[in-house]
Amino acid sequence: MALAWGWPQINPRDTALRFAPIKGLPGWQSAETGALSGGAADAVFLGLGDTPLPPLAAKDLCATLFPAPRTRLAVFTDINCPNCRSFEAKLAARDLAITWLQLPLLGPGSETAARVAIAAETLSGQPAAPPRALRGTGVEALLRHHGKTTGLVPQTLKEEAHSPRTDAILTRHERAADTLGVYGTPAFVIGKTLVLGDLSEPRLDALLALDHAACD
Repeated sequence: MALAWGWPQINPRDTALRFAPIKGLPGWQSAETGALSGGAADAVFLGLGDTPLPPLAAKDLCATLFPAPRTRLAVFTDINCPNCRSFEAKLAARDLAITWLQLPLLGPGSETAARVAIAAETLSGQPAAPPRALRGTGVEALLRHHGKTTGLVPQTLKEEAHSPRTDAILTRHERAADTLGVYGTPAFVIGKTLVLGDLSEPRLDALLALDHAACD
């Protein structure tokens, strides 16, 4: 379904979600389901350094969320997020073009997995969907998985995962989250609408069926 210009036509009775404007982003709105992993409502994202991340300008935010013209959803994920498993299973059952954004809030293992996923996507040019069966596993298993799915040599992936390019992409994902006010996973964006947390299949389908303002 094409995106329509104008305000998102959200009917709370259809989705059972209550939407509120996102501060600092005119025309954007968000809702929270409560099923989140990691973070807190007043969390401050520090990224890879010790200073707070500056917010992204609206144009740069949209370019980060929807880099490909046909991308429908942008999803923030953490490989160790238990609430992500249910949500990602729902997405896998639907034919959706997705941007996967890494938000590793749950420790060093989450950051390692995020870096390997970013490296796989950078080098292959294809979205690196979260390997749900590998949650909680070590880096070697992740390298083998992404190497097999992309045809890349694991050592090449490992080197890219610790490259300045991966640092920059991971920081940009975190800045996008901070700009939107995402403090836990899963979270997803469609058009200019942000939903925090897992949600039921009827709610998901209701949101997907609606016209949403284009992210620009």
